Amino acid sequence: MELQVNGKIETVPDCISLFELIKIRGIKQMGAMAVELNGKMLSREDFENINLKEHDKLEILSLIGGG
Repeated sequence: MELQVNGKIETVPDCISLFELIKIRGIKQMGAMAVELNGKMLSREDFENINLKEHDKLEILSLIGGG
């Protein structure tokens, strides 16, 4: 199925959860990230329970410290 992730169309397996998508994208520090699905900010506790659907729009932001 197709999703829009950070402004780009991506093809992902059908019936994938948000948690699985984050995992296959290689994002390891889930505590240092923010996710928006179809304009709504999500809680990390919900990642495993959210099954993505065709044409969903995701923004996945990894937070980086610096100075």
